[in-house]
Amino acid sequence: MADAALRMSGWVAARLERRHRDFLASFSERVMVNIEGIGEVLFCHATPRSDEEIITELTPDDRLREILFDIEQNLMVCGHVHMQYDRRLDGKRIVNAGSVGMPYQGEPVGAFWLLLGPGIEFRRSEYDLQHAVSDFRAIGYPGAEDMAESLLEPPDPGWVADFFERQADDCP
Repeated sequence: MADAALRMSGWVAARLERRHRDFLASFSERVMVNIEGIGEVLFCHATPRSDEEIITELTPDDRLREILFDIEQNLMVCGHVHMQYDRRLDGKRIVNAGSVGMPYQGEPVGAFWLLLGPGIEFRRSEYDLQHAVSDFRAIGYPGAEDMAESLLEPPDPGWVADFFERQADDCP
């Protein structure tokens, strides 16, 4: 898997121009936004302390407590594991918006995302998955077949959450 991930990230990196890299480098790792009806919300890719750390619906409370230790906001929106979930712990709420391009939701239906304000709504939008897969194959993306399989025959969400938790257990 590491070789495939390196091959795919290398393929993408080779196509980025300086302006693309500068644009990506301009992003903040954490962003706070005041949302009407909700208040201040913390947004991050994976966790507030790392864009690679893993949180799933199965993350043990003790590890999640450690991750959220110094977070003041009552709501955190994250991604990284490509699965929508809604967790609550010690007065904090952690929601994963899901994934537009490669969701692990267990059914081939398209993009999963989150609408905030004044409440929190998990959403789904259908798109032509076959067309998306064809486009990835046509541009020569080295992960096109893996992407096709994940989009057209997504893995079981329980299996995915367990897989990510095992990855988290292997991290220092």
